[in-house]
Amino acid sequence: MGLTTNEANRLLSYSLIGRQLHVGLYTGEISKGGIGPEVTGASYLRPIITFAVEGDIGNNDKDVNFPVATEDWGTITHVAVRTSVGQTIWFGELPAPVTIFTNDQFLIAAGELKATLV
Repeated sequence: MGLTTNEANRLLSYSLIGRQLHVGLYTGEISKGGIGPEVTGASYLRPIITFAVEGDIGNNDKDVNFPVATEDWGTITHVAVRTSVGQTIWFGELPAPVTIFTNDQFLIAAGELKATLV
């Protein structure tokens, strides 16, 4: 059976709105089980991310600033949205890899991260 557009949009809103969500950075692929090589380091943390949903697309509605790297984080290729208890619920590949060196700051601009079910 298929899922109607209206129901997909409702599920998208349920997944992204009204929850405390965080975003993480990864240096390689993330499995469907939510496992992947997440950045580690003294200054790294997963910042809070919020979304707005219009129709069948959810977008981050504010800039997301990661802390300034106090050491090299490597080449970031993927991101994941996680719940407050660390469960990965959304993940994907960046359009282009970004290498983060000491004193760099990774930014996800408002509207840059998109989620859709249809």
